[in-house]
Amino acid sequence: MEHHVNAVSQACYKQIRNILLSKIRQYLTIDATKSLVNSTITTRLDYCNDLLYVPFFNRLQVVQNTAARLITKTPKHAHITPVLKQLHWLPVNRRVEYKVIVHVYKALSGQGPEYLNNFLTLHSPRRLLRSADDHTLLVAPGTRTVAYG
Repeated sequence: MEHHVNAVSQACYKQIRNILLSKIRQYLTIDATKSLVNSTITTRLDYCNDLLYVPFFNRLQVVQNTAARLITKTPKHAHITPVLKQLHWLPVNRRVEYKVIVHVYKALSGQGPEYLNNFLTLHSPRRLLRSADDHTLLVAPGTRTVAYG
């Protein structure tokens, strides 16, 4: 996992340096820079980030903060939260949560891939309960384990 985070971080910083060192940033509007950053950096940050552990999110968050500063020309030591809100960007950990929630919603509504639809089943109690009308409860899939020895 750490190798993946290092590779993503290096690739993103390389793109940021290319934008800054080529002196192209001074000729771009904020919208054009945002499109450039979304196509080259944000897509790399989002690729397979839902498989990562929480400690690795901090390093990806630093990359996202650097990209936000590049777009808005914000100084290095300025607070980043207002900048992220201005760009309508979620922090990396929230992006992961949002992506997982969208996948679950699509799977439950039948719009997702078939293999995800098979993994998710709605909870239906055996007897009449107040929670019977709640269609947001899911059943955790059972697992089979074999114990040796």
